Formats: sequence, structure tokens, C-alpha cells
Amino acid sequence: MPIDYAAFRRELAAFARQACPPEIRAVVAAGQKITKREYQAWQQILNDRGWGAPSWPVEVGGTGWDIRQRLIFEEVMAENDCPPLYHHGLGHIGPVIIRFGTPEQKARFLPRILDGSDWWCQGYSEPGAGSDLASLQTSARRDGEDWVINGQKIWTSHAHEASMIYMLVRTSKEAKKQEGISLLLVPMDTPGITVRPIRTIDGWHHLNEVFFDEVRVRADNLIGEEGKGWTCAKFLLERERLPPANVARLALMHRQVSALLQQAAQAAQAAQAAQAAGARRDFGVLQHKLLLCEAELQGARVMMAQATDDLIHQRPLGVQPSAIKMSCADVAQRLTTIALDAVGPEAAHRFLAEEGGDELPAATWIQNYMFTRARTIAGGTSEVQRNVIANALLGADQASPAAAPLFPGMLFDAADRFAQDHVHSATLPGDPVRELGWTATLVPEADGGVGGTLADLASVVEGLAAQGLQLPVIEACAVVPLLLRAAPAEVAGPWLQAVAESEVQMAPLAALSVLPKDSSLRAVRSEGGFVLDGRVPGVDVTLPASHWLAVATLDGAPALFLVDAERIGAPAARYRTMEGRRAADFVLAAVALPATALIAQGEPLRAALAAAGDAALLLTLVDTVAAQAALIRHTLTHLQERRQFGVALATFQVLRHRVADMFVKAQCAQGLVMHAFHALDAGAPDLRRTLQLARLSIAETARAAAEAAIQMHGGMGLSEEVLATRLAQRLIASEFRYGDRLGQLAQLLHAADASAAGHPSSSFSSNTPAGSAR
Repeated sequence: MPIDYAAFRRELAAFARQACPPEIRAVVAAGQKITKREYQAWQQILNDRGWGAPSWPVEVGGTGWDIRQRLIFEEVMAENDCPPLYHHGLGHIGPVIIRFGTPEQKARFLPRILDGSDWWCQGYSEPGAGSDLASLQTSARRDGEDWVINGQKIWTSHAHEASMIYMLVRTSKEAKKQEGISLLLVPMDTPGITVRPIRTIDGWHHLNEVFFDEVRVRADNLIGEEGKGWTCAKFLLERERLPPANVARLALMHRQVSALLQQAAQAAQAAQAAQAAGARRDFGVLQHKLLLCEAELQGARVMMAQATDDLIHQRPLGVQPSAIKMSCADVAQRLTTIALDAVGPEAAHRFLAEEGGDELPAATWIQNYMFTRARTIAGGTSEVQRNVIANALLGADQASPAAAPLFPGMLFDAADRFAQDHVHSATLPGDPVRELGWTATLVPEADGGVGGTLADLASVVEGLAAQGLQLPVIEACAVVPLLLRAAPAEVAGPWLQAVAESEVQMAPLAALSVLPKDSSLRAVRSEGGFVLDGRVPGVDVTLPASHWLAVATLDGAPALFLVDAERIGAPAARYRTMEGRRAADFVLAAVALPATALIAQGEPLRAALAAAGDAALLLTLVDTVAAQAALIRHTLTHLQERRQFGVALATFQVLRHRVADMFVKAQCAQGLVMHAFHALDAGAPDLRRTLQLARLSIAETARAAAEAAIQMHGGMGLSEEVLATRLAQRLIASEFRYGDRLGQLAQLLHAADASAAGHPSSSFSSNTPAGSAR
């Protein structure tokens, strides 16, 4: 029987709100350090409900949930300010015992993990064996019925309060270093163990050095075979590759920082109104950074959903876990940096309270800022993750993770083939957009069209952009039919059919840089019709137009006119855009129109303008991420083929890491696009905000990718005949199409200011179903 994930989410939410004690939720909501007491209390509550081990099979006391249910569990618990599960027992050593332990070991250890009786720590890292774990030197020798351990572990989280440690020890030095390693479970109260605290920059005590001096542990505390500890370690690391809590907990942190920023801004405004000293603080730049974090979090969430879907369908994960880990670590550090700036100097000067001092609640965020410095180190440094990604991108396997289209299918294939055939053509034959039937895509079947969706048209846009070909598909195939729908059926029907059958060449008379609603034309009534005036700069004229759709202000409201091209006349100036389009400025001086030229106004037109604007912006985002993926592919080829100092550029680590960063950002951008399509399909009321956030984030990502690619191509990157250069120009120009990103930012900041007047909240949405990315 299929799982009702929506009902499952509701059940979890109801439980979280009812069962998690308010005092524990308050600690989580405030971003304070969660202590052993809170972890254990919550674990006991979950275990009593039968939810103590979401990732364990039923036969050992787990829930038996699939990966999607576990992801939903993490999201719901974070949304309701419940603590995360303590990972060392439930997520790390527990699954290892389940996989490699004996029946007796399972009976001894698993129940005490489930009910929180045992508190575990991990003994892996050593002073000379951090990322190079196989170099560990802590030894264990067999002595009768015991193992005797000598050595040192470091960076051991919670060792000072743990009851058990699972540790890798060297039991043989005769084999290669990955062999001869064994996994032992050791009670922390065993004689010979000394724990020494490591005071970290965050002011919290969670790390330690642990010394072992002739520590004796029962022989049956060995997990798996002697000398096969590396197998257990790899199993554990594989399970760590895709921790579903990462994105969910970051969403909680975003909500917390959003509330903190709103409170800080309100306090600053109040102090400024009272003319208090030092009150002048501008929070606009922090709100901008917070919006970018929100967008990238949403992209990471879609990446996680896709990876979850891949796991369910037993598809290889590839480099997705590394990309998600890098993205989440980066966002976590940026969020706490925003918090650091928001709390300001007073909190910084009262970082840690000493005797007689009062701890400032805001100072917790300075500790969080310090603590998240470890996010790019723990669990595999970002440098290691970049190596993993670069090896996949620049390896011998040409099935690159950067190659898969977002909207595969026949329409993509047709557009891709056409683009490949004509990408180097100086001029295009005829009118390919209409000759290939793409103008019929969004036209309803009743009007002679295909009756397709925006995703169908996205396939065409992506196929063309993947090869760098510029055609006004968005204007001719999306904006035109969506605007025509504003007209009465008896008017719209024949014109839509004419568009679908290519009997007319219709285009919007609007600047590429603005949304369809933002027209500079003015219309006034005259005897028998209307008079149109105004200047329209930057109109796409790549393909000929027999008719123009013009939006003008009439009687203080928008009106839509359908005008023969002959009436408009020739443009005042022609030029080429940055991205290689042919564009022109039109100047309309008292252009007389018949009464029949007015085809729509009022509410139907407002709705059509909104739909056309949303579609244009969304398809522009598709075009951008497709061009970005294409640019990455061309850059990879260049790095592999171009040689400097006798070696390929691909051998230089700095370039390998740079292209890995481009790939991670591109994956996030693709996730944002897929989230926007989901919001469109679901009729989400905040669709426009979703699109604006995506534009804001993708515009910055695209520009950074363009600049990086130009640099890595060297002098060739400055030459127009190189496709990578044209793709870079396209990416830079994309942020100025259908509303530039600064305009979108201004609207988002205005909305944030309005929200601050109410209760503090985050707009981060977690309603994208896991696995819906493609």
C-alpha cells in the first residue's frame, strides 16, 4: 500500500507540538547549545512513541521508515523546534552494530542507544591522522580475553560526558595501512582513560583529547572481524554522505536568524527614534544576504529531495552528497555571519559571562558563529569535497554529472539538434521558431495549438541554450499567447490559431529588460480610435514581426493593443545586445490606431500580464541555468585539453577547485528552478516571491560562473568566436532580462520591511515533496 506522505507529515507535526516539552523547544528556538539532558529527554519521548530510531529496521527497534519518511521527519521536527537526534549512537555506531555486530552485541548495545541510556562518542581522529584516517597509530594488542589499548584520540566530541566510545585501533602493522585496523567499543569509565578538554573558539566545551594507557576491554567488544575495521569505517562514512538533517536544521537556523535580524532592526529603529548614541545601523545589506541564503537553502533542499529519490530508486548518488555538504556548510557559515553582524558590538563585548556578569542572550549567536567555522571542516573538509567533485567532473568517464538536462524529451532533443546545426551560423534561415512549430506549444488545443505546459516550452529553451543559440522563444512562444488570452474568446481564438499555424509573426513590443506590465507607452482616445505615444528601447528584432502586441497606459490603467507592424514603422536605432541578440529602439509619435486595435483591458489583462511576466521570468531562469551548465561543460573540456608548462590545466588544483565551486552553485541554481516550477504547478500564492528569490540568487551565481570561466579560459576567454565567451556574455546579460536583480531585490526588501512590522518569521518553504526535483 502506497505511503501517504502528506498524512505522515501531519501526524509528525501534531506529535511534535504536543510531545516536545516547551522548555526544550525554547532552547532550540533560541539557537542555544542543546545539552545532553535535552537530547536524552527527547530521545526517551521518541522511543516511547516507537520513533527512537528512524533509520533502523523494525526488527532491532527502529521505525523501518524509508529515506523519504526520514527526510520528512527531520523537516517536521526542525520546523517545530524539536532537537535533532543525537547522531553518534543512532546514526553512526548503531547502524554499524546492526550490520556487523553479533546477536549478543546487538542485544547488549542497541536497546541502550534507543532509550538514551548510553551516550556515545567517536574515537577516530588522532594528532597525526585527521583526514588521513588510515594513518592512525592508537594500538590494541590481544592479551587473553582482553584487548589492551594504548594511544591518543583527538577532537572527540562529548567524550567528557559520554559513557561509551567506538574507536578505530591498529591491531596489526604488517599489512598496508588500511588493513590491520579494528573497531572496538569501550566503556569510558574503564581504568586508564584520561579525558582532557579542548577549549574551542566558540566558548563551549564539546571537544576533547582522550588518552589510553593500558586500557583493557573485553575481547567480545570487537565489532566485525579483527583487522576489518576499515570496512566498518567506510560503511559508516557512506551512511554519513547524505544526512537528511542538514538542510532541515539549516531551515530552522534561517528562521532563527530572520527573527533575530528583524528584532535587531526594530531595536535600532527605536533607539534611533530616541536619538540614542550609536543607533545608526543599516540592516538592508544583511537582509540582502539573508535572502540569498534563503534561496540557496531552497536549492539545497531540492538537491536533497532528488538525492532521496535516487536512493529510493537505487540510482547512484554520484557527487550529490558532496555538493549538498558543501552548499549547506557554506550557508550555515553565512547565516551565522549575518547573526554576528545583527547582534552588534554589545554582544561581542559580552561574549562569555564570568562571575557576577550577566550573559547576554544575543551572545549565543556569537558562539554559533564561532561553532559553524567547523562546518567546512568536520565530516570531510570542503577542500576534500571539491576534490571529489573535480575528480568526477574531470575524470575519464564522460558521463559527467554536469551533463543531464532538467527537461529531457523530444522537444529538448529537437531544439538541441537544431542549435548544434546552426550555432556557428551568422544568420538563421527563415523563421525557425515558427517553422518548427514552437509557437503552438502554449496555445490551447481548442485554438489549434498543442495545449502544452510551460515545462514543455522549457525543454525548447533549455535545448537551445545548451548550445548557446539565441532565439526569441520566450517572447514569441510564451509572452504572445499568454497576453492574447486576455482578449475575449471571439477575438483571442482566431489570433491564437493564426499564431499556432504561423500565419502571423507576432511579437511583444516591449523592452527585454522589463516585465510585460512595465510599459512606457501611453494611449489616448481619439475620434474613431486611439493615439499611441512613447519610446520602447531594447525590443528583440531577431525574427521579423508582422504584428506587435503593445501594452500602454490608457485612462490610468493598462490596455493591450494589437498593431500591424506597418503602423509602428521602422525602429529608430538598431544594435546588438551583450548576449548577441538583435535589438532595436522604437519611437512612437502619435501613431493612430483603429478602435479594433484595443483587444484587452481591466482584470483579464492584469491577470494575463502577471502570467506572462511569471512565465518570462521563469523561462529566463531556465535559459540561464542551461547556459551555465553548458559553460561548465566547455570549461571542463578546455581544462582537459589546454596545456601550460607541459601539463593540462586540469592538473592544477586551484582550477579544479574553482570549477567544482561552479558546479555546486549550478546544482543549487537548478534546484531553485525546479522549486519554482513546482510552485507554479501548485498554484503557490507566493510564486512571484519564489521567482524573485530565484532571480536574485541565480543572477549572482551566473555572473560569478561567467567571470570564473573567462579567467580559466585565459586570453581565449576574451575572444568572441569562442563559444564559452558567448555563453559567459549570455549569463551576465541574463540578470537584466525581465526585471533586473536589483529591482527584484528592492521589492523583496520592501516586503521584508512590511513583514517586520508584524511578527518575525522566515519565508523559507519546505513544501516541496521530497523526490519531486525532476
